[in-house]
Amino acid sequence: MPEDGGNPCCFVDGAELAKNEIPDTATTVLLGECTHGTEEFYHLRAEISKYLMQNRGFNIILCESDWTFMWHVNQYVHRKKSKMFPDTTRFPDWMWQNRPFYELVEWMRKRASSDGPYVFGMDCYCKEEAKEEVLNFFDFYDRDKLGKEFRRTLYPVEQPDL
Repeated sequence: MPEDGGNPCCFVDGAELAKNEIPDTATTVLLGECTHGTEEFYHLRAEISKYLMQNRGFNIILCESDWTFMWHVNQYVHRKKSKMFPDTTRFPDWMWQNRPFYELVEWMRKRASSDGPYVFGMDCYCKEEAKEEVLNFFDFYDRDKLGKEFRRTLYPVEQPDL
């Protein structure tokens, strides 16, 4: 990653890094835990993500974050929420409420359509909140009646009237 082969003070451009180091055949790119914590890494991660969306057809960013938090951000990207972040959050502000992530979300919002881009969280530390959001999603969007099956798995003993 460093331009000079070992000195971590200088990073190459994120788009150039993605272009030169991520194979054209890649369908999934993982930018995980090691990118937490510094503005430089957040900026590099955003540049790589933009490049992959613009040039390689990627349309989903899956973050190591609470599902409910990123669902709110995704709703903002698609103009269904007026504020980017929910009022309360479990994560420290520096983790997601930082300038590079804010700019990436605004960039995604300018390009949003029914085909993407999307941003989702994959952690469910707040299980009850996540369950409530999934049920709300099914109540609104469920065209294939998957919500009925999902509810059945949530309440296997009671088998509520669905």
